[in-house]
Amino acid sequence: METAKHTSTPWYCDQLPDESGGYGVWQDADPCDDMTICVLGGTEVRRKANAEYVAQACNNFEKLVEALSRLLAYADGHNGDYDATTYAEQALREAGIEV
Repeated sequence: METAKHTSTPWYCDQLPDESGGYGVWQDADPCDDMTICVLGGTEVRRKANAEYVAQACNNFEKLVEALSRLLAYADGHNGDYDATTYAEQALREAGIEV
């Protein structure tokens, strides 16, 4: 069985180009190009917040994994030539998390 890889990033979010008032997440910045990843429902405020959250989380996933991997390597006493906390803090800030 072949394992599928997720749609490449960056992902973008915006209001759907129809009259539904929904928000979606797309593979590129144009919601009309039929590269929809997901459509989110709920209240208007919640739809927008959820779409932004999904795009932001997915766009920063690889950076967070890298930061945690470096932190683990540092904790194990490997690759001590960098400051692991700096990488972790940078990735978290880019993900919109205050540190």
